[in-house]
Amino acid sequence: MGKAHQARADTLAWLLLQVSGLGPAMGNAGHFLSMRTPDPYATGRFQGEARRQLQLLEQRLSQVEWLNSEAYSIADIAHFGWVRNAGYAGQDLDEFPALSEWAGRISRHDATSRALARFD
Repeated sequence: MGKAHQARADTLAWLLLQVSGLGPAMGNAGHFLSMRTPDPYATGRFQGEARRQLQLLEQRLSQVEWLNSEAYSIADIAHFGWVRNAGYAGQDLDEFPALSEWAGRISRHDATSRALARFD
């Protein structure tokens, strides 16, 4: 969570953004993209929101190493799965260099590497 009050507040803010913003947007975009006959309105709406959420993360991570600006936290962990699988929602991480670099740092964590090895 972070030791300083601001880092704890930032952790909670970014965690809440994931559960209320990135997760629903990416999940819905992926859902509507995978339909036999995708609905252009729904895919456009949720892909646009997913992109906006990724842009927020890109902006933040171009200024700090971790979302709470202090250390790797639950906020980073919560966002990582969606960011790692951005293609599911029709997003291209090549457009977000700071976000891609952040995801790479998380992928190199020992615990993350062990977990991902079970799925890759």
